[in-house]
Amino acid sequence: MTSTGAWAAAIAVTLGAMLSGCEGTRCGGNERDEAADAPVLLSFYMLDETRQIPDDPWTVVFGAEFEDPDANLAAGAAEFYLNANPEPATQPMDQVFRQSGIAAGEPRGAFWATLRFAEETVDDGTRVRLGLQLIDGAELRSNCFTLELAFDVNPLGAGVLPLGQALRCTELDP
Repeated sequence: MTSTGAWAAAIAVTLGAMLSGCEGTRCGGNERDEAADAPVLLSFYMLDETRQIPDDPWTVVFGAEFEDPDANLAAGAAEFYLNANPEPATQPMDQVFRQSGIAAGEPRGAFWATLRFAEETVDDGTRVRLGLQLIDGAELRSNCFTLELAFDVNPLGAGVLPLGQALRCTELDP
């Protein structure tokens, strides 16, 4: 990412801090549905710097991999949870599938999605916890993946620096 004289933000994903993402506030406290045909999030990550939007450090491009045994995820939604806010930002999965080149009936795949953070609310040094949960056409919920993002605003345009991997909270549950 290059800077055109404007301030740029570097977003660091820190593995150690992600452990706190598995407390009760993850994904609004919504647990994965027990049904065998509920979707499963296999991964959630930031795409590398070359796939981010140049000169717009507040819009971040994420990737995720999923499995959905009943193949109806395109009729559902992706829910992004910010910090402890129980109200998610929602993106329709039919649009996400279309932009990612995934056919509507696919039971497994990888997609990308963008999320814009408000410049007025994300300042230098701000840390945000971002949870992702998928809901399929039968309203079955996936597990939750959580990323912790640290916004480091500087005049040099450091770019997006992923330093860890997303934490699949369900792996820590007893």
